[in-house]
Amino acid sequence: MIDAISLITWVDLTDKHEYHTGDKFPHDGRNIDKKRINELLSEKNAIGYPVIAIKENETEVIEE
Repeated sequence: MIDAISLITWVDLTDKHEYHTGDKFPHDGRNIDKKRINELLSEKNAIGYPVIAIKENETEVIEE
């Protein structure tokens, strides 16, 4: 499963779900094939630029 977030507001043409900036992708936890993920991460999709980004693991900074 991919852990990604939406970069913009867009509608996924595969299931008609509307994503808003910061929304978790996919919204329902389903498995998305690698080809579709690569489309959404690149400009090779219907919008013409990346619409999702892989979520980086957040690390907490502890000050002494």
